[in-house]
Amino acid sequence: MTARVDHGRAHGEVVPGGLGQGRVEDGLGAGEGDDGHGGSFDRADARTVADRAQRPGPAGGSSPRRPTRPRYPPAVPTPDARALGWQLPLALALAVLAVVAIGPAAATLPGLYLAATAPELARFDLVHRRLPDRMTLPGIAVGAVAIVIQGCATRVVPWGPILAAAILTVVFLGLALGGGMGLGDVKLVAVLGLASPTLTIAVLAPLAAFLLGGVVSAVVLVRHGRGARIPFGPFLLAGYVVALAASLLVSR
Repeated sequence: MTARVDHGRAHGEVVPGGLGQGRVEDGLGAGEGDDGHGGSFDRADARTVADRAQRPGPAGGSSPRRPTRPRYPPAVPTPDARALGWQLPLALALAVLAVVAIGPAAATLPGLYLAATAPELARFDLVHRRLPDRMTLPGIAVGAVAIVIQGCATRVVPWGPILAAAILTVVFLGLALGGGMGLGDVKLVAVLGLASPTLTIAVLAPLAAFLLGGVVSAVVLVRHGRGARIPFGPFLLAGYVVALAASLLVSR
């Protein structure tokens, strides 16, 4: 079947144009042919014939298509930009707390790293239910560098954060193998251990995390049933903050 596109009639109307041919014309009312009555093709056939008329012919030519307008993203802040409004002040407050609680020394470096990343880590875990390696693994590296700097400066191996990181990693790895934790939590507690230069912080941080997580889990269990799941990363970070604040009270 061949088709001929004429102008001057309404777009998309088809009328008989000879034996085995259809003619797409403009200027007629919807669904009408040359005689003012319903054409021999329905609307679906009209669109089919019009599409065929625009396909490339044997010589490779085709009728030009209308250029599509580029779509620009809406002029609204991205979620990360909106989150920065509350993450930056919180990170600064946590950094001040870490410096005051631990002191201006190399041992504070892991605490400062946690202060800078804790708001985004908590948000990411709440939204995506995981802790990304790109934010936890660098914290382990920062903790290792801090141990080396502190050991070289004092000529004494800082066994406190090393043992804290090792014990917490082993305990949480056992929980992860049992299905109670994720591997992201295991990497995070390694950072928390390296950022715990004192026994008070090393012991209180996981205890406070389990206490806070237990309370919230009980509330979620009552409201949503046993199928509900909550991420534990935000509670680990909150427990570390509680431990820093408690270390200030103990040291007085």
